[in-house]
Amino acid sequence: MENIKKFSILFGILSIALSAMVVVASAASDSYNPYRIHGLYAVTGFSSCNPTGPGIFEGDYTFHNDGTGTAVGKVRMIVPGTPGANPATIGIALGFSLAFTYEVDKLGKIAFHYEQGFELENGIIWDQGPSHGAISPDGKTITITCGPPKVLTQVQPGNTGTMANCVTSAVGIRLNGGVVDE
Repeated sequence: MENIKKFSILFGILSIALSAMVVVASAASDSYNPYRIHGLYAVTGFSSCNPTGPGIFEGDYTFHNDGTGTAVGKVRMIVPGTPGANPATIGIALGFSLAFTYEVDKLGKIAFHYEQGFELENGIIWDQGPSHGAISPDGKTITITCGPPKVLTQVQPGNTGTMANCVTSAVGIRLNGGVVDE
């Protein structure tokens, strides 16, 4: 009888400990931090946002733990060559700069939001930029995209209301071990 009491007490203690571990693990997964990207990412890819032709998109995206970030880079447009010359050349390179906020869900999917739009160095500002992406579980690789064609509207200057169908697809890697000098 004494052994049964000892076994019952031991079993009860183990059950309570196991239950406590499950509750703690569950609470940890529910308290997910949606702003988990922090670092500098070099991003490159394809963009069709220029109404005259496709281009190469490359830039540096800086993410902060508070859900804000900035990006600077260039969009290099491919323009038709002249007869007898190279059929396609890199013609125009426009710099861009932007500030964004972002959210990351439990699967690592990113949603981008732009308060000021996507500004090119020639003064053209589009109403939005790439809208979503994903971050790898180890935080070393990122994708940034518009997804299916997205309609952008020029908000200033000059040709306000001009529209462009846009597809941007870029991949980036974390630089400097993800550390951002601040």
